[in-house]
Amino acid sequence: MSVDPKAETPNQRSDVHYYDDGDLLIIVEKTEFRVHKLLLKLASEMFRSMFACKVSQDGPLDNAKPIDSVVITDMTADEFNDILTFIYPHTILDISWSKLSYLLSIADKYIMMNLTEYCLRFLEANFLDRALDMLSLADRALTAFSLSDQHRSTFSFLYKESSKYVLDDIGLVFTNSLPVDLSNQTRNKLIEARCRYFETISSLSLDTLNIQTSPSGARVLKNGLAEICILPLQPPSVVWKKLHELFKKAHMDSLQDKLDAMVEELLGPYEIGTYDDSGNCYMFLEYQ
Repeated sequence: MSVDPKAETPNQRSDVHYYDDGDLLIIVEKTEFRVHKLLLKLASEMFRSMFACKVSQDGPLDNAKPIDSVVITDMTADEFNDILTFIYPHTILDISWSKLSYLLSIADKYIMMNLTEYCLRFLEANFLDRALDMLSLADRALTAFSLSDQHRSTFSFLYKESSKYVLDDIGLVFTNSLPVDLSNQTRNKLIEARCRYFETISSLSLDTLNIQTSPSGARVLKNGLAEICILPLQPPSVVWKKLHELFKKAHMDSLQDKLDAMVEELLGPYEIGTYDDSGNCYMFLEYQ
């Protein structure tokens, strides 16, 4: 028996989200989802607008009668299945890093505030595991998405916090590891911050620090700076801590405030890490 290669493959019903009492058939990539308009309208402003002129029938649904159908082409069947899993109260969406990009994009396009909030809760709890991915996601959200003030504030915070750990990875910025979808603005800011750090630390000396001290203190500082500035350069957080320890060793505790101001002037903005117990200070970027 020959098979016509042009014959279309029949649609398949979703194994998870095909409800006999559903009043809407949504088709995504040959997969049929029979769902309830009301739940979609409650979850998404776009669905609410889409069905604004549609009047649901009253009384029990007659399965013999045709129901409204919609074809969705801007996501895959698996992605839409995840969206429905989030929407329906009896199913729980298992969120992961691999899903975040499309979940946030769909949440933005379909105006699903609760889904954005759900993703943000995951990111706030897990962003240190994938700081570079977090920076890329926050960069994209702040650049391209229509965010509420609260969500914009949270993404800005995550952008700043994740940038600390990206900048603290000495080799990362100058390798091919930067995500291709990172905006030019953020990419350039990372490179500028890293170049400034390299240039500053490489040239540290008593002269550039412009510090007056005793001969013995000067020797301690000179030897300490030579160890700090040796190649390959150490991460900014480590250098900051060693500079403070060096000032103490040189009996210059009274100049700690001056060191704080000097480091910020030389390296750019920094602050104590929020999510670790090291007491380290980190350079960071802010989205503007």
